[in-house]
Parts: sequence; C-alpha cells; structure tokens
Amino acid sequence: MREPVIRRLSQCTLEEALEAWNKGFEGYFIDATMTLDAFLARMASEGLSPALSVIAFIDGKPSGIVLNGIRTIRGKRVSWNGGTGVAPAFRGQGLGKKLIQASLDIYREEQVNTATLEAIQANVPAIELYQRMGYCIVDRLAILQHKGMCELPAEELAPYTVVKAKPQELVRVPFYEPMTAWQTQWPSVRDGESLILADSSGQEVAYCLYRRGFDASGAHVSTTLFQCEVKPDRPDRETLLRCALAHALGSPRELTRRAFNMLRGHDAVRLLLGAGFEQTSEQVMMTRAIQ
Repeated sequence: MREPVIRRLSQCTLEEALEAWNKGFEGYFIDATMTLDAFLARMASEGLSPALSVIAFIDGKPSGIVLNGIRTIRGKRVSWNGGTGVAPAFRGQGLGKKLIQASLDIYREEQVNTATLEAIQANVPAIELYQRMGYCIVDRLAILQHKGMCELPAEELAPYTVVKAKPQELVRVPFYEPMTAWQTQWPSVRDGESLILADSSGQEVAYCLYRRGFDASGAHVSTTLFQCEVKPDRPDRETLLRCALAHALGSPRELTRRAFNMLRGHDAVRLLLGAGFEQTSEQVMMTRAIQ
C-alpha cells in the first residue's frame, strides 16, 4: 500500500466524502451505504463535523474515512467516532490505524477529554484495532425490535402523572444521565419526544426519550426508544419502568417498535424481551481518555 494522504473532510468534495464512506463500508455487517442526501442528513442530525472528520486518499482515490463529532457534556469535551470505514482493497494494511491516529490528533487539538465510539460486537478486527489504539470496552448495548401488535401492559397509573416534553427538557430532570451512547443523547433526537413521570408529590421519578416515525400519509408506523430511566433507589422501580415503556411504546395498532443502543443489562431491556421484543444486534461501547 502506498502512503496515504489524509485530509479533513472539509477540504474534500461531497462526492469524495460519499465515495470514501460507501467504499469503506462495502461488505460490512449491515448495509451502511448512503445516498448523498442521507449522508448529509446524518452528518447534521448526529452532530458530525466536516472539519473534524478525515478521509484517506491512496493514488488520489478516496479509500478510507472516519466521521467525528464533539459535544460538551457536564463541562467536559466528549468526541464520538461516528464510523470508521476502509475500502476492501486496503483492509488489514494499517490504513484504519492511520485514520484513528489522525482522529486522536484532532481530539487533542480540540482539547477533548474523552473519546467515545460504538462497534458491532461481531466486528472483532475493528474492536481489536480500537483497543490497540487505547480504547476500552465500558459497556454492551442492545438493539431490540418488535413488529406488529404488542402488549405492553402498564401497572396501576393512579399514583403517577405523565407529562409530555421536548427532548431538551430532560436535562432539567435531576437524575437525567447525559453520558449515554452518542445517538441516544437528546441532541441526536431533536425531532423526537420525551415523557416524564411524576409521583403524587409532584416529584419527577422516571423519563423516556423516543422518536415516532410516520409514513407519507402521516400515519404513525414506528416508534424507537432511546432512553428509559427511573430515579435511583425508588422501591417502585419496576412499576415505573413498565408505566414509562407502556406510554412510550404502547399503542393499539400494528407498529415497528425498536429500542436502540440500550444498556444490555438494563431492566428495560429485560422487560421488553419479556414482552416479545427480539434482540437484532449488539454493540460494544468504548471510551478512551484524551486529556
């Protein structure tokens, strides 16, 4: 392999960026190829920056890519690798390592405190590369799905009040956890919805973050859950989870229901599996200290 030239995505054309992405994910575990419109929409919706992302060129052709974004969470700079792709002809030759190193250099320039990413559990070569570059597995994430009618019976709702809210309003909930997987954080779900459960004293005790999908006629066809949390040490935790899940995912109609990148050991995952959801994929969440 000839020495690659690595450039910021902001220095490249949109066509070069799209070619690097689609070539980089040929033969991947899932179909990650995109149209230009989809690529641009994903960059915007997930806070990925052309100035922070890198593309590798070999013999003048786009041959690899890493998409990067940075957010400030609780006063700390947190980066996310939103996808590392290497063209099939150059896999196993060290190009991925060079792209990750270029990204780490950018993180340092940008005074990032913690770098994060997710990788499909079955993608052992990628996980091992990230580990060699200093990343550690900190958790496992489940992706669940259910199609059709689904029974999500709520427990007795009398003690609780349900308040609908905008995704960004969750940050005022005292026990809101902002450091979840990047795509489940509220800035990635700006077009979604949230609900907050309060007890009889008015105290906020649980919340959900989710997004509903609609078809061309405006009919509700899908719901994706991103977060479902209960205030710590609540003795009625199970009841609160059931109520929150029923309000976020429950519907008397046939829908595609998903839970995306939920912590594998979370009680909500157990409850959804018990309600007939199936796990369709699992990812590892990895982090690396930068500063």
